Amino acid sequence: MKYPSVEFQMEVTGVEWGASRLMPVAFGIQKLAISALVAEKHISAEATAFQVRREIASGMTDQENG
Repeated sequence: MKYPSVEFQMEVTGVEWGASRLMPVAFGIQKLAISALVAEKHISAEATAFQVRREIASGMTDQENG
């Protein structure tokens, strides 16, 4: 079974986004895998991960309300 790639558009200074895709976990559950190159002099990897989680969570909230 082939899973579609996921479009992920988020601009953060010091981050180069790579491939993103949905990966099967089990029982029809999928996880979103995103690769990124983070330039630590501009932003930390932890801050980038926090922003990504916040963006995904707000997108999920928008879908529920929308």
